[in-house]
Amino acid sequence: MLEKNNTTRDDKNNRQKAKTVKKPRKITPDYLHNAGLYYLERFSSSVNNFKRVMKRKIDRSCAFHETNPVEAYEMLDNVTEKFVELGLLNDEIYSRTKTSALRRKGGSRRKIKLHLREKGLDQDIIDQSLISVDSDTVEQGEDPELNAAMAYIKRRRIGVFRRKQDEKSPEKDLASLARAGYSYDIAKKALERIAQKVDNNEIF
Repeated sequence: MLEKNNTTRDDKNNRQKAKTVKKPRKITPDYLHNAGLYYLERFSSSVNNFKRVMKRKIDRSCAFHETNPVEAYEMLDNVTEKFVELGLLNDEIYSRTKTSALRRKGGSRRKIKLHLREKGLDQDIIDQSLISVDSDTVEQGEDPELNAAMAYIKRRRIGVFRRKQDEKSPEKDLASLARAGYSYDIAKKALERIAQKVDNNEIF
């Protein structure tokens, strides 16, 4: 009797799981347009990253419905071109926005470049974004890379912000900054600068 009940329960669970798994919809221009809009309402994106995300949808749908994805890729090209014309996709704006956000979080130049390249952005666009975002800091006579490293130290609670300090803490701090893409000179200078600010009771 117990075995029968377990079998019935398993069958019920399997049916419930089957209901929750949505079948991919067939690809049409309207579907790609609406799915693309829905995605961009939730996430900012570069052109290449958008196409990469949408192609995954296309591949799942075509595999399920056993259709050729070539025509669907052409539909996607048309949708992408339309979104670019409407300003919904703009690599320059996306790159500057991402660069600014990453700098505020303590992103190094190296890490920012790597992240944006992974999003499919051209190197020229990435370089211009860094110049644009860092321009105010440079005009104030400060080093954008140093300021970002200090922001990283504060956010990650390393250096003088460590709760438990030991003889290996300085080595760990430098290693953390190195993994974040900072040079040894910048890392060492940032740790020293923050320590000075704390000693001088400066707000940071």
